[in-house]
Amino acid sequence: REAGRHAAAKKIDWIIGVGGHARELANGAMLEDHPSDQALFFTTPEAAGAFLTGIMTRGDLLLVKGSRGVRMEKIIEALKTRFALVGGRPTVEAGGPKRN
Repeated sequence: REAGRHAAAKKIDWIIGVGGHARELANGAMLEDHPSDQALFFTTPEAAGAFLTGIMTRGDLLLVKGSRGVRMEKIIEALKTRFALVGGRPTVEAGGPKRN
């Protein structure tokens, strides 16, 4: 919960928790008035990965931090599948996700 509060105070756009006690990360962010639609909890890394591949665009920066027990690498795998790597940098495929 404390980590969520700290992240929200730093004005991080999206705060996403995956599995176990990570729900408290999102709850802590909302205690600092972080928008509830941008402080989310997913029960699986696959669900989080599917969500992220739908909202991320070229130039976005993402920090994925979590335990191997939660299998956070599944998020990275989803992103690698969605975004092709060119010269070591991710690129958005034609028709990639758009932000409003």
